[in-house]
Formats: sequence, C-alpha cells, structure tokens
Amino acid sequence: MAERTSIHFRKRTLRVLLFLVLITGLAYVIYTGNERFAVLATIWKNFHEAERYPWLILSFLLMPVNWWLEAVKWQRVVKPVTTISILDALSGVLSGVSFGLFTPHGIGDYVGRLLQLESQERLRTIGAVFISRISQFMITLLFGTIAFFHFITHTDYKYFQPEWLWSILFIAANLFMLFGFYEHAVIVRWLKKIPLLNRLYPYFEILQHYSLQETLILLGIAALRYIVFVLQFVALFLFFGVDYSWELMFAGVGMVFLAKSVIPTFFEIGVRELAVVVVFIAYTGIHDFRVEAALYASMLLWIMNIIIPAIAGAGMIFRTKWMEEDL
Repeated sequence: MAERTSIHFRKRTLRVLLFLVLITGLAYVIYTGNERFAVLATIWKNFHEAERYPWLILSFLLMPVNWWLEAVKWQRVVKPVTTISILDALSGVLSGVSFGLFTPHGIGDYVGRLLQLESQERLRTIGAVFISRISQFMITLLFGTIAFFHFITHTDYKYFQPEWLWSILFIAANLFMLFGFYEHAVIVRWLKKIPLLNRLYPYFEILQHYSLQETLILLGIAALRYIVFVLQFVALFLFFGVDYSWELMFAGVGMVFLAKSVIPTFFEIGVRELAVVVVFIAYTGIHDFRVEAALYASMLLWIMNIIIPAIAGAGMIFRTKWMEEDL
C-alpha cells in the first residue's frame, strides 16, 4: 500500500512539474519576444485606415481553419491504430504546438500529440506524427522550389551560384522526398531487416498501413494548410501596407516558409524575420522595401499561428489521456 502511494505521488508530481515547465517556457518565450508583441500597438494605430480591416480579419479567420485542417490530418493518420474525435485530434495538435515551441523543428510536437492517446498506443503512433510532419514539409519544399525558381529568375541575388547546381539540388530533394513518401511501406520493411535500425521498426510499423490514396489525401490536406499559411501572410502584408504584386508576394512568402522549414530554430524566433528582409529586399531593392511593415506582418503571424495556439494547447494538457490515466 505504501509503495502504491509512493508511485501515485511520483507520477502526480511529474505531471505537475511538466505542466509548470510548459507554462514557464511559454512565459519565457513571451517575455523574450516582447518586441514582437509591440506589433499589437501598431495594429491599433492602423485601425483608422478602414479599408485595411478586411485583411486583418481574413488572416485571423484563417487561423482556426489552419489548425482544423491539421486536426483532420492528425485524425486520419492515427486511424490505423486508434479512432479519435476531431476535438481530441485538435487537443493533441495544439498540445503539440505548446511542446514544440521549445524544441528545434518542433520535435516536442511528438510529445504533445502522443500524450493525447492511450498509453498502449503512443509508441505505435510515433510514425503517424512523422508522416504528418513529412507530408507538410513535402508541400513546403515543392512550393518553395517553385518560389526558388521565380526568385533566381527575377532577382540579382548572388548567393545561389551556380544557379544550375542549386536547381539540380532542389529538384533532387523533391524527387527524393516523393520516392520516400511513395515507397514508405517498402522503406519500413527494409528498416526491419537492417541490424541496429530494426529496433525502430515497432515505432514506424504504422507507415505500412497507409495506402497510396490515403497518402495523397494527406498531401492534399497539407497543400490546403500551406495555401492558408500563404494567404494569412499576404493578408497581413496588405494590412500593414506592403502592397506588391500578388505574384511577387506569393513567391516571396514561399521562399520565407522554405527557409523557416529547413533552418533549425528554437521558438521560431529570428529566421522568418531575417528571411523576409533578405528575400524581399532582393526582389524590390532596399529603398523600395518597407522593412518595418513587413516585419510587423511576420511578427503578427507568429503570434497568431504559434503563440495563441500554444497558450490554448497548454490549457488542453489537462484534457490529454496522459492526465486522465489512472495513477
């Protein structure tokens, strides 16, 4: 009896500590990103320009669409192991945003999502988180490659030299990802046969259960999310008065998202803003680029798509299966 009480105490203490670490981390990110939150004051200053209201409203309305699409994707990828409601899927996704905020490339996303599942299902669905993230990266890489070709043909940027070599690398990366995604079941079976790596097989065995049709659906949902991302960013550009051609803005945003996806960061701080400055100055020239307005758009997008969902996700930790399990 005493031993059971001790285990009960340790587990409950662990859960409380984890939640406190999460809240402390969120507070730290908000505190260190205080310059980003200064953008909110600027928004109020822009409110006298009534014609810009719709762009800000559109960007905010797209925020729940973005996370609903990701919840639908998560609900589908775990189906070979378990069936979850769309609310549980959304809870897992937002919890993942909270944990992913403190890790490079959002590795903590795995933790947040898996905690929403029953204990016996967690390790089996690591592969599900993997394929969900890979599908989104593939779409970002594909559209980012298209944006790259637009970039090198419409600017004098000299760091992508020789251009033919970079073009081959981007095309090869897309083909490699496409092959891996298409033949994911074969790759998992190879994993089972390779010494040392075969220990990973139970975590990725779920990948064998996705048909070609299912993987195409996942890519379709990922593409819709990408379009939502781009529309949000462009809408915020227009709200802050950064008014270039739609072609330039879509291509520039594609390059920015590509940079953010391939460069490891903590807290997503800095990379997107630096990419915005480098890419759009290359397009427009330093004298014609409204640096401050573009940075405001990037900072507000970070608040909308990362901080707000992360705060919501921290509250949803209490809805996870891990919190509800018997101790």
